[in-house]
Amino acid sequence: MRPARAAVHTPIAVRLPYLTLVPLMLAVAAHAQTRADRAIDEVVVTGSRLPATLADSASPIAVIRADDLARAGYTATADIIRLLPANAGSEFNLDPFTQNLSAGTSNFNLRGLGLNATLVLLNGRRQTVSGGIADDGSAFVDLNALVPAIALERAEVLKDGAAALYGTDAIAGVANFITRRDMRGVEAQIDYAGSARSGQDDMSGAALAGGATEKLSGLAAVSYMRRSWLPSTDRDYTAGKAFSSFGQPGAFILLAPSPAFPTLPAGLARNVPIIDPDCGPAGGAPNPSVTQPPGLAGFRAGTCTFDFAPYYHLVPRERRWNLFGSGELLAADRITLFAEAGYARQRVVRGTSPSFPILNLPTVPADNPGNVFRTPVLFLGRALGAARGAGLVRNASDTWRGVAGARGTGGPWSWEAALTHSANEFLVEIEDAKTDRFLAALAGRGGPGNNLSFNPFGSAALSRPGQATYNDPAVIADFLGLVTFDYRTRLTTLDAAATRALAAWPSGEVELALGGQLRRDKVIGDLDEDYNRENYLFQIGGPDFAGRRDVWAAFGELRLPVSDAVDLQLALRHENAEGGLSSTDPKIAALWRPADALSMRAAFATSFRAPSVFQAFSVQTVLSDVADPVTGVRGFRGVRTIGNAGLKPERADVANLGATWSPVDVLTLSADYWRFDYRDIIVKEGAQAIVDANPFDPRVVRAAGQIVRVDVGYVNAPSALTDGLDLSGRLAWDDVTGGEWQLTAAATWINRFSIRAAPGGPRVDVAGNRNFRTFARSLPRWRGDTGVAWAHGRHGAAATVRYVGGYRDDQNANARIDAQ
Repeated sequence: MRPARAAVHTPIAVRLPYLTLVPLMLAVAAHAQTRADRAIDEVVVTGSRLPATLADSASPIAVIRADDLARAGYTATADIIRLLPANAGSEFNLDPFTQNLSAGTSNFNLRGLGLNATLVLLNGRRQTVSGGIADDGSAFVDLNALVPAIALERAEVLKDGAAALYGTDAIAGVANFITRRDMRGVEAQIDYAGSARSGQDDMSGAALAGGATEKLSGLAAVSYMRRSWLPSTDRDYTAGKAFSSFGQPGAFILLAPSPAFPTLPAGLARNVPIIDPDCGPAGGAPNPSVTQPPGLAGFRAGTCTFDFAPYYHLVPRERRWNLFGSGELLAADRITLFAEAGYARQRVVRGTSPSFPILNLPTVPADNPGNVFRTPVLFLGRALGAARGAGLVRNASDTWRGVAGARGTGGPWSWEAALTHSANEFLVEIEDAKTDRFLAALAGRGGPGNNLSFNPFGSAALSRPGQATYNDPAVIADFLGLVTFDYRTRLTTLDAAATRALAAWPSGEVELALGGQLRRDKVIGDLDEDYNRENYLFQIGGPDFAGRRDVWAAFGELRLPVSDAVDLQLALRHENAEGGLSSTDPKIAALWRPADALSMRAAFATSFRAPSVFQAFSVQTVLSDVADPVTGVRGFRGVRTIGNAGLKPERADVANLGATWSPVDVLTLSADYWRFDYRDIIVKEGAQAIVDANPFDPRVVRAAGQIVRVDVGYVNAPSALTDGLDLSGRLAWDDVTGGEWQLTAAATWINRFSIRAAPGGPRVDVAGNRNFRTFARSLPRWRGDTGVAWAHGRHGAAATVRYVGGYRDDQNANARIDAQ
């Protein structure tokens, strides 16, 4: 039993502006286990359904324990991502420009193969995906909603394909989070972290209580995290770096000659934008065209740019509650009943522009009070500017989970069965202008009485109440609406498995595991009425959607002790889903111990991932940075994606060769070569790639020559072939005072990440690239960390350095991003 303990962890994290990937952390921990305590007895280890020890696994498994997190200064379950060099391209820090609906979430991305290519388990069982879907359409388990870190005993990360044992989604591997079960007493933990050069800080606290009698045991845990926000203006690498050509004030294209300024260019054929005469005084930044046509009558052609950096946050304001409880009851001599329950509540608020660019270029009538041209004009800009202040995006996520099951023995069989249900509701609210009411306001029919005008010119910001060019707050309130994304996911799973020893061989027992699973996935997208009517100027809109998939699966596993030095693992799983989606996947793995100090392993498996319910049935509109080669304008545009029920499952062949060498008791060295041949990858077509291939593709929707939207879909087209090395080492020793020292190092090297964007197309190696224009994620070739930790009784200290290799930025002329 682990002794009861009370702890106060106070990690001090200094976040340097250009070295955020090389944190040096000092964690003072009130408890440090001995190496004997850290040994894991023979249990069901991730990667097998049969009892074994980690040392007997033929698959590459990384184990991260709760103490590893504490000593590195980490306080949340999702921070495990930071300790895995094999993980590349996760979204666990807010990026307001690539996380339209998923702020506040965290996810795995083993081998950089995609957010939905790693299967996440809690105590060996599935969890529903988050309703906060990634911009590329990936559905993933939100690690922030999984379990309080104080209740976590360890995470086992299987770094090769595991569909033969666990089914769909285990393309890149499996991350199994295992909670504590032997807790007696009470623990408490408080953590504080502050950022350099700003007032941004994190405060978190957690508590755990547990107890046991002869027949009954249980524990309960709760954690809370409060995070303040970090404005982008607090860092010089983002301050003043976000300019939009759609500003407030904006620019105007004259649709007919101006009676006030007859020499100004007019008509869509000429398509010359004229900068608002009050661009500078009203808070904009004039950006004149290189070539100024004659007859501008004191005006300038070009755009009035708007700096939206001051309104965004590098770190959002966040509040997070997480509760978990579990219990076991010895109901009969050989039967144990068990249950788990969990709830997570997350609230995230982040800043955004005062209003968004108007992508469908509305017409301002000639008689609008602010129209100095006195002729109809197209407006290139946004409804509201600096005078209004920042807008806010609010994310609310609630996750529930319950498990009820039993385990026992009967004759030679040991068995376990459980019913699991989990659900997530993810609500996003963001303000946008309604198209019909905004157009009415431009024409003088706005406001609650349909009799007010809205002046989109810069003169409005310089006017006072009572002036004709002043904008009454009532007309603004009338055309603003609250875009509401309400995404709900559900997962219900019934699984059962049984194991037994089949025969006794001279080298050991032949063991068998058999099992089956039934599960139902559901996703519902409920959008507000104006979104359904496509009545927003920026968010555009789309219909509600819903989808469901039922799946059944059967699997078997056999362990053969071929000799005293060789163990063989054979596994097979068949999974069948509605819509003709089925797969049969084998795995074969071998462990060879040629000497006491050396073990060698080899594994081959096939894996698959069925299209997510979201990819099959959803309608999603997000915003993406798109550069138009025709106009030379770059900015955020709407990208609308329609689900595709005809998608095929993704498939992969996975191989691993590895060795572990321990020449002396205090030293362990390990190396693994891994290879993934990944085919029929489901990706959202790239908006930029479509524009680059043909700027006038019918899917590129334009108005007055400007891109306003790109329509894309999900396809099975690409494939990827990647391989590389994992290296790790651990040195542990005792000092003369009785203290324990531990020196660790781990690194992952990507040899290649060769992708083929279309069947029959050329292969391109994108390792070492940011991959803005491909479906891959950012892929530095090297990632690693090294650390030293010391523990003495209830005291400890640790220092960790992380390294991420440099790579090329293909969005910006392949500029080099330095190693960090």
